[in-house]
Amino acid sequence: MLPLIRSLLLASIALWVIGLPAATVEKDGLRVDATFRTLENLDTRFSASYSDVERMMTLRTVIKNTGFKPLPAGTIEWTLVVRRIYYSGPGALAKHSGTIEIKDLKAGEQVEMNLGEVRVDGHRSASSGKRTDELEAWRLVFVHDGQRREIVSSSSFGALEKRAVDRTGR
Repeated sequence: MLPLIRSLLLASIALWVIGLPAATVEKDGLRVDATFRTLENLDTRFSASYSDVERMMTLRTVIKNTGFKPLPAGTIEWTLVVRRIYYSGPGALAKHSGTIEIKDLKAGEQVEMNLGEVRVDGHRSASSGKRTDELEAWRLVFVHDGQRREIVSSSSFGALEKRAVDRTGR
C-alpha cells in the first residue's frame, strides 16, 4: 500500500511541477476542456545557451454537451487574452477574437476545435530559463436559437479584457 501512495504522490508532484496549462470549465450543460497548443514552431537557436522562441499557438478546445437535450447548431464567439513579455504598460495584454461555426451536438456528443492563431514570442537562455508570452484568460460565447451562453476561464477575464489591446488579425 505504501508504494502505491508514494507513486501517486510523485505523479501529482510531477504534474504540478510541469504545470500543464489545461482548463476544464463546465456550465449550463456544456463542458469545455481547453489547452494552449503549438501549431508551428519557428524557434531560432543562436548558441548552446540562448535561443529565440517564436511560435504560432491555438486554443485547442474539446466541447462536450453534458446536458440531456441536443444543442442546436450555432456560433462560438471566442476571445483570448495573452500577456506579452516584451511589452509593458498598455501593450502588455493583447486581445485576439473571432467567430467560428459549431455543428449541432447530441446529448453526450463532443467536438474538438482550434480557436484562433496567436503568435507567441520569447526567449530561452541558460541564465534566465524560458520566458514567453502566456495565455492569461479566454472566453467562449455560444450563440444558438437566440440564446447566449458565456463560459470564461477566469473570474478576472473582464478586467483583463478591458486592459488588453485588440490584436485580432495581427
